[in-house]
Amino acid sequence: MSMRVTSWEPMRDFVTLREAMDRFMNEGIAPAANGNGKGVEIRPAVDAYENEDEVVLEVSLPGVAPEDVEVTFDKDSLTVAGTIPARDAEKSWVLRERGRGEFKRRFALQTPIDVDKVDARFEAGILTLRLPKSEAVKPRKIEVKAV
Repeated sequence: MSMRVTSWEPMRDFVTLREAMDRFMNEGIAPAANGNGKGVEIRPAVDAYENEDEVVLEVSLPGVAPEDVEVTFDKDSLTVAGTIPARDAEKSWVLRERGRGEFKRRFALQTPIDVDKVDARFEAGILTLRLPKSEAVKPRKIEVKAV
């Protein structure tokens, strides 16, 4: 005997994964990240790489103006802070995933940096920080002399 299922309806005694995720986003992270004051930290996405001469950080900051970003370097710590502007409150938002409000990211650097030569550029919503390594830590070729 075979059974034919014409429609599927989840059991009401159990919460579906989608319902659980919707509840989490509505009551947990999303509202706080969007500035309702629940204390969830806004953490812009960052990519970083290193080569012989420098450490490079690329910070994703869509919608942020360069004047709303502050970059500081203290000892071995780089800090990127600023404000992501609020959205239009007049709109009836259906989905809000991008956080709004103040953000701060701190990076502990293991490599000594030549702070006077740091370059910060903002283009297409990406803040690129080029942190030149100190000459003292750069690899050097040592000449081998014949005796």
